[in-house]
Amino acid sequence: MLEGINNTMESLKQIISKYNDLKIPELSDDTQNLIKEKFAFSNDKESATLEGAIILTKFGQFERAIKEFNELLKTDSLRLVAAKNILRCYFASSGADNALSQYREWLKLGIFSSGQEEKIKFFLENLLKEKGIENKILAEEVKENVDVQNIITEKADEQKHSTKPLLDIPELNDDEEEFLDINSVGITLDKGPEILLDVAFQSENVVSLIVSGREKLFIDKFKTGLKLNNIQFYSPIAILNGSGVILAFSKIDSGPKKGNYSLDLKMFTD
Repeated sequence: MLEGINNTMESLKQIISKYNDLKIPELSDDTQNLIKEKFAFSNDKESATLEGAIILTKFGQFERAIKEFNELLKTDSLRLVAAKNILRCYFASSGADNALSQYREWLKLGIFSSGQEEKIKFFLENLLKEKGIENKILAEEVKENVDVQNIITEKADEQKHSTKPLLDIPELNDDEEEFLDINSVGITLDKGPEILLDVAFQSENVVSLIVSGREKLFIDKFKTGLKLNNIQFYSPIAILNGSGVILAFSKIDSGPKKGNYSLDLKMFTD
């Protein structure tokens, strides 16, 4: 089956490989539907929609992917993962401002529970931090509601008398999501240096990574089905040791990441 997936990936890549400009073309609805059909394997309708939306992002079809993820906001079990991937889509396409606008709109609509809102806020703040962007969420809250110095003093006083961390980290709920959000993955081959790869998208225990075309050792060794040991998974709140199995590895032939490689990795933590 994995060989079939790779063959299909190659045929689909050829569809868009004729576009060599830096801007990824918007494919026709028929081609986008074909991509979804070929890569969505789950029998469950919602899970298949999630798979299809994620694969659309790999082809740079962010507008359609956002629409698909938005449909999944109606499904309780997938609401969080859909929301997080919508934010990732905005960061990958139109930028942080649109991600922030979407976050503010969600707050107005009130479609998330308070616990979910905290997790989405935490996730968005870390995306901003990764990109080196000022935390506009916190800045807005401070401007509207509180005195910054009072908060710092209060938190410092609390810290003196308790072991509670300064950073409020949302508690994980096993019913809502099984895996921590992973920001980057550290891979070491043949006792060489650890190479950090940023996570482009995540669905449960599968992450999509971009491998630079300069990483010749990775490119020569990586292939579908290969198990990688001694991997470190970096999340905003912990570093996890584990391993991974490569689900897909292919060269990107068009768009701004042309010449790099797309890597889908299934994660296993110790």
